[in-house]
Amino acid sequence: MKPFLSFPLLLSLVLALVLVLGIVDPGGAIASESQPEPGLRSALDDLERGDVEGALDRLKTLRREKLPSSLQARVDLLEGILSAKQGRWQEAQAPLERSCLSFMELQDYSLYWLGRSLLEQGKPERAVRAFTRLLALPEPSRWKGPACLYLAEAYERKGDLPGAEVAYRRYLQDFPTSASSARARLGLARLAVRRGEKEKAASLLREIECRHPESGEAKEARSLRREFFSSLPLSGAERWRKAEALLSRGEYRKAADEFKQLAQDSWLSASEKIRASLQAGISLFRCRRYREALEWLSSVAGSEMASEAEEALFWLGRTHLRLGNRPEGRFHLLSLLCRFPQARRTDEALYILGQDEEAEEDFIQARDTYTRLIESFPASEYRERAIWRRGWASYRAGDFEAAEGDFNLLLRGYPESSEANQWLYWVGRCREKRGLMGEAAAAYESILRSNRFDYYYFRALSRHAGIEAFSPGPGIGKVGLPIFCPADYSPTPAASSFPPPTSSDWSRFLVRARELDALCLKEESLAEYGEVVRRCGGERDLVREACSVSLRLGRPDLALAWSRRNIPPNWPGTAEEGILELARFSYPLAYREILTEPEQVSWIDPYLILAVMREESAFSSTCISPAGARGLMQLMPSTAEQVARRSGKVSPKGRIDLFRPDLNLRLGAAYLKDLLGEFAGDPILSLASYNAGPEAVKRWMRRWPTLEQDEFVESIPYLETREYVKRVLRSYEVYRLLYQGTEEAQSMDHVVPYAS
Repeated sequence: MKPFLSFPLLLSLVLALVLVLGIVDPGGAIASESQPEPGLRSALDDLERGDVEGALDRLKTLRREKLPSSLQARVDLLEGILSAKQGRWQEAQAPLERSCLSFMELQDYSLYWLGRSLLEQGKPERAVRAFTRLLALPEPSRWKGPACLYLAEAYERKGDLPGAEVAYRRYLQDFPTSASSARARLGLARLAVRRGEKEKAASLLREIECRHPESGEAKEARSLRREFFSSLPLSGAERWRKAEALLSRGEYRKAADEFKQLAQDSWLSASEKIRASLQAGISLFRCRRYREALEWLSSVAGSEMASEAEEALFWLGRTHLRLGNRPEGRFHLLSLLCRFPQARRTDEALYILGQDEEAEEDFIQARDTYTRLIESFPASEYRERAIWRRGWASYRAGDFEAAEGDFNLLLRGYPESSEANQWLYWVGRCREKRGLMGEAAAAYESILRSNRFDYYYFRALSRHAGIEAFSPGPGIGKVGLPIFCPADYSPTPAASSFPPPTSSDWSRFLVRARELDALCLKEESLAEYGEVVRRCGGERDLVREACSVSLRLGRPDLALAWSRRNIPPNWPGTAEEGILELARFSYPLAYREILTEPEQVSWIDPYLILAVMREESAFSSTCISPAGARGLMQLMPSTAEQVARRSGKVSPKGRIDLFRPDLNLRLGAAYLKDLLGEFAGDPILSLASYNAGPEAVKRWMRRWPTLEQDEFVESIPYLETREYVKRVLRSYEVYRLLYQGTEEAQSMDHVVPYAS
């Protein structure tokens, strides 16, 4: 008997039915919404322009129309989230209640903001239900941590103290290192106060002050402790923990004040006072209050407590050297070597002494000091650096054979080191100095074959080009590597053309990221993409998609952070698919509209500004350095004010917002232009001045007028400045290789590049 339908016909009918019903979505989670309804599109356009009120008005109008269920769910969610973020909690409630039942892909968002809106309206019982539903969802969600905290607060507000305690403790168990852990501990302390458990409450409040001394919760904890437990001050051990917490967080001034108070308390034992004085001195050194540090450290150096005395001698030596008191600094470091030859910091003391001798150009003595460190402490973490410094001291002394011996010793002893190109480069320079040009060329060729684009790669490229005896081998051309062929480059596809998510740990985050991006919820979308990158195990398509979206949404800092973690060090030599595209995300053409303004490109190379931004702030417009430099170009407020007055970028009396990317970039570029003018267009001197100040650079120029460029860079006394110049020059060269001649960089390529 023949079947009613043949197998081919049956298969065709099934496929047709699947496509009609939309069971298969070949373009990802939002393919069906790629062309939103005109009303929603208008609301999204308003949102793109920052007009939240206009977007809300359009969404409310749309709600009165009969919409397809999937579109209605999106309208509800967007209206609810925007209303909640505007503080219109009552208006947010109804659309969020609808969307949490209809928009399952973003149900966690609906439940979180619904719970928040209910809690803010004084409806803690209903808020508890919303947060409990969110926490019960089987899929991972970035909202589960915050929801757990708000659940505890909702229980607390409704008077269910046992439920609140369970939720607070669950949060501390599941998120022990979270920045909000202080908030959970404060909640537990409030519960203990309400129960009359004074000892328990006081202990929790003191713990907050010790663990999180600079948090808002610590201030509230102090207030509660004064109100209810004025007779229970912090114990000595607790104050010590508080001071150590400040020190570990880099709050050196406040740590110093705490340790100074501890050292002066009468109830401390003599040994405890000595330890507190030592920590006060170290904290004062860290915050550059050197003269005050000397007072505290000097009181410890003569102590009979050996470990504290040796530590004090070490820091006294460093402090005197920072103040320019070279004889006193060397005396204390040498005293450490004599009194405590096997002390914990003896090897570091020898290293600092060698550096001091180099700074005074006593290269022979410096070599002897480094040799003592290398031979006496073969397991020291400073051994590798000491061999390098000894080799460099020999080079500066003109003993190029000895220098090459040390550089080769490093290459044999640490073959996998990231510094290998540096050592190879100076092997080549030593051979050049000795007239061994062919052997020098071989050293440079080894660097080029490493495919590691660091500062020394480009130095080697420049040096080997001038050696007539050098004959490039396979894979190396006269102008770089063939991987960088603009004709082979294809731009990143739009997010919707990436493959659909599969059933993986990151798949739910990817669905949410795409949906949120389609709804113009930028911060939320990027947060979800961050989870995708963190969880996807370096899968290139996913990283590329996340970086592409982050650039489109104006966050080059995220594109850089996400791509650089997924690029191997030798990426120029790999033929893996997508690697070049990831490299371009790691060197993004950020703020191109400003860099290509006529007033900018007429006098400065845009690639140089991009390189400075990349290394100064990693394109973060909100970062602040420990010294107080701010924004994209890491400008000090005083420098920005001077540049603004000279260039007329802002009114001299106006407040300069250095966190505004366009203003910070223009002022930073103007400052770099001034430095280039002051140093005759020399990028090395200008970059060193940008980091260390022009007066320091002029001092070094007077001191070493005959050094070649590479020798000058290697001789810069400040480690931070030396490495900064190398990194910026590296990034500049990589930018040129990645973009020059490509269509997207046409508006930047007419600038004559600086010679490196």
